[in-house]
Amino acid sequence: SIKLPQPSVVCVVGASRGIGAGIAKAYAKASATGLVLASRRISGLEETAASCKRIDPNIEIEIVECDITSASSVSALAERIKTRFGRLDVVMVNSGASGAIVPKLTDADPATFQQTIDVNYIGLFLSAKFLLPVLLGTKDGAKNFITVSSFAALIIRGPFANAQYCVSKLAQLKLMEHVHEQYHDEGLLSWSVHPGSVDSELTAVT
Repeated sequence: SIKLPQPSVVCVVGASRGIGAGIAKAYAKASATGLVLASRRISGLEETAASCKRIDPNIEIEIVECDITSASSVSALAERIKTRFGRLDVVMVNSGASGAIVPKLTDADPATFQQTIDVNYIGLFLSAKFLLPVLLGTKDGAKNFITVSSFAALIIRGPFANAQYCVSKLAQLKLMEHVHEQYHDEGLLSWSVHPGSVDSELTAVT
């Protein structure tokens, strides 16, 4: 099994359930020394933290209530990481929103459309703005910045062509290209990963 360098501190944004909770447990299995679990739902984070502690009782875990669409909230997350751990090796941005599939833009709910853009695109921007400095400022750190993407970014037709989601994920993917271009010469490794179709609360909504 893969073991991370010691120490390694990993922040998972959107760790309260589904893919994010699974990612957190995978890093616990890989011997991360510190986990920062962030989400709007504290109850879900506590469950994830308990699962990670069962895997590795020695792992240090910081639970942070964080709204990825709020600049002040993501900024506060960065400060909590610096205060608790003083370093950051990996950021995993998993937070996502979709809304119900709407085949026609004229039938879309404006509030849902905006929320999907705010979580998937603006949330990534805020994560990059406030967490990249901590990543890049960590001496001998892994400097990994990862987001959970989707092949939906490339879809324009078919039963799953939900414009509010597809367009937001395309914007997210494009922003990650800019993250790579602007920071790779500082040692940043940036990744967009597509996990495939996953049975989760997000997919249940659609």
